[in-house]
Amino acid sequence: MFHTYVKASSGRQIDIDRARYLMDDALFDAAHRDLIKKISPNGFNPFDEATATRCGYDRQWRATRVWHHYCRLHKAKYGEPFEPDVNPEWDI
Repeated sequence: MFHTYVKASSGRQIDIDRARYLMDDALFDAAHRDLIKKISPNGFNPFDEATATRCGYDRQWRATRVWHHYCRLHKAKYGEPFEPDVNPEWDI
């Protein structure tokens, strides 16, 4: 199994796949769609591994962008930060 880590605001490395279970599905989908719209004006899917790698958007780059955008959307909707992003002891 591959793990994809992102650097949280707390400074910790977070396994995005573990934190995903706590994420609001609609917000995660919105963050994902927004990334696709932003970086794929020609309509290619940046989450297709072969295409994305060829264009320089590796898995780590994409996960980091989705994570940070999700955290902004989460705070806007719930009025508080996403716990795994700000708690340095999350998942210890």
